[in-house]
Amino acid sequence: MILLTIAVPSYNSQETLRQCLDSMHDKRFVGRLEVIVVDDGSKDQTADIAREYVAREPGLFRLISKRNGGHGSGVNTGIEAAHGRYFRIVDSDDWVDPDGLAALLDAMETSSPDCFLDERIEVHTDENFIDHISLPQFARTGEVIPFDEICGKEYYRNISMHALTARTELLRSRNIKLLEHTFYVDMQYVIGVAAYAQTVYMLRHGVYCYRLGSAEQSVSYMNYVKNYKQHDKVLKACADFCIRRAEEMPEGREIYMRMMLTLLARTQFNIALIYNPDRREGELQAKELDIYLSRHLPWLSRATRSRRITAQLLHFFGVGYPQLQRLKAAAGRV
Repeated sequence: MILLTIAVPSYNSQETLRQCLDSMHDKRFVGRLEVIVVDDGSKDQTADIAREYVAREPGLFRLISKRNGGHGSGVNTGIEAAHGRYFRIVDSDDWVDPDGLAALLDAMETSSPDCFLDERIEVHTDENFIDHISLPQFARTGEVIPFDEICGKEYYRNISMHALTARTELLRSRNIKLLEHTFYVDMQYVIGVAAYAQTVYMLRHGVYCYRLGSAEQSVSYMNYVKNYKQHDKVLKACADFCIRRAEEMPEGREIYMRMMLTLLARTQFNIALIYNPDRREGELQAKELDIYLSRHLPWLSRATRSRRITAQLLHFFGVGYPQLQRLKAAAGRV
């Protein structure tokens, strides 16, 4: 039985795809795991590399080639094509820890919650260090528990697309789809799963190895600036999702949704007022966002007021992202 489908959205990934697929090429996984490489219209050797793995281990690897639609489109395609009882995403420039993935599959043999949450490993390639994002010490691991137990602020670093495995039928039946041709759709996925999951199983195993430090990454601060409108699009799509589906969610889940939207909106103000070196453009972006929130989501405007004021002060004194990082580093040495 295929317990888990891992979708690997891939666009021009020839430099990193082999490391990603090698990490999942393990005899322990055959018959329990399928890995779908979703080639998103690549113009390099991505599809050819994927075909090598399909030929080598056809029971483990699959290839789907499609027209370019962005990361979200690759995830959507993976959900539609999945044979596994559960679904997970691994980006083509990242990889998994094989022993951690084996532990996750073993847990799936005996438990059937709506989702699994594990630990991720952040690999900072520019600074040459590894950060293991562990679950809180008090977390109830190794058993199925109500999802509401992890809806507090203590878990905000843990619940991410890179550490979350969801029941495939939950994603399909609730029509969880991500925006296409858009960066930063991770939060859309997390909010979609969290809106409906009733139960969760947590593992103290690092599964996902997340590469950080590349200037090309969408999460680099200058790419946040470049892709400001896309981040804004995701924020508004997540807010719309929470409003439209509020009545379908478990009672009390609205509190968690509001916390996640608040984090997104705070980041948006940071991008405009601190990350953007064009101070005038940043001011206009922040003003437009403030007006939008005041008109359409007044509770979110109030929730982000202190962050907005702090960002405005830093902006006024000319503090940008590089200077802010140096100030944080200096404060850490005191």
